[in-house]
Amino acid sequence: MFMVDVIDVKAEPIHKYQQIIDDLERAIHEGKYTAGSRLPSENQLSDQYGVSVPTVRKALELLVYQKKIYRIRGNGTFVSSPEMMEENIPDTPARKRQSKQICFIMVVDRNDSSIMKMIRGAQNYLFHKGYTMTMLCGAERSQSEMSLIQECIDNNVGGVLLFSTNPEDSLEGIRHLYQKGIKAVMLDRAPKELPTSLVAAYNVDGGYQMTKYFLKNNHRRILFAADRMELVAEQDRLTGCRMALAEEGFDPNALPIVEHTSENLEELVRMVRQQNITAIQCVNDKVAATVIRRLEQEGLHVPADVSVAGFDNSDESEYNYPRITTMDQPFEEMGRIAASKLLGLMAGSSHTQVHVPVSLVIKESTAPYVERNAQPSE
Repeated sequence: MFMVDVIDVKAEPIHKYQQIIDDLERAIHEGKYTAGSRLPSENQLSDQYGVSVPTVRKALELLVYQKKIYRIRGNGTFVSSPEMMEENIPDTPARKRQSKQICFIMVVDRNDSSIMKMIRGAQNYLFHKGYTMTMLCGAERSQSEMSLIQECIDNNVGGVLLFSTNPEDSLEGIRHLYQKGIKAVMLDRAPKELPTSLVAAYNVDGGYQMTKYFLKNNHRRILFAADRMELVAEQDRLTGCRMALAEEGFDPNALPIVEHTSENLEELVRMVRQQNITAIQCVNDKVAATVIRRLEQEGLHVPADVSVAGFDNSDESEYNYPRITTMDQPFEEMGRIAASKLLGLMAGSSHTQVHVPVSLVIKESTAPYVERNAQPSE
């Protein structure tokens, strides 16, 4: 059931509240606000229409209920993509016979708060749609993933949500699900060799935004610290970084890159010193935290000597010292969208991929670069 706060609108003409809905729907339809674009804030809409914030809020809540917009806490209100605008899927005889159990499979090599947030978003959505969700977790091995998928098949689940550390290892398992008529949606990453429904962050834009932030703050010698460049998400973040460099007139192919950073910290420190690197753009927060610790051990202070940024806005970024500048991914929203898409697939819709907007979160691990006075030559 959809619940809204009880709002006293006696002081506000009802046509004003409806006018906000009509105007926003018209603007979306005419392309003024495209899928993923941010709408004006509640206060801005309140000033624009001359109504109270509660009146604006009620209009937005009804648009959220109609799935025409969605809200991300702390980030704002955004226009839904066509895939996210799915209304309640009608109950058909075939659907009523489907299992009401969904399985969330995660094949990872470590605990990750980001995945837990995806699970929470999916679980909340499915609960309100009358479904239950179980979780199966395996180690980072393809044979483990196959055993988990087989368990789902044996339990006659209605559909599968899948987060895999190695998406290419998922090929056999996904094909097996397809053969059994079970629908699946992947989160964050998917194999290239098979049409697969996917919900992921807009990684190219995230890489682009971070590099633009560094360039705006006078950093000209940036290093990209990767972890596993075979992953599409990391390649996309690097692509965004290079796009921003090219846009500002720098040679994107000259960007220094350290792969498998956690294993190559000595190489990273050497490059920082020899190439006078002032900023390190890490592919995720885990790598950023590792880099910061090693730099401090080597007598290089963050951000006084080198700025370091991550990606994900994970708990690790918040509890690190200094706190890590990062790109925020709305993980709970990604889980919700994935669950919605899975129910759509189960009702007969086609495979699609959704890329959710990300946003820059500036913390204490980065600072503007200030050119130091040149040292006298010996």
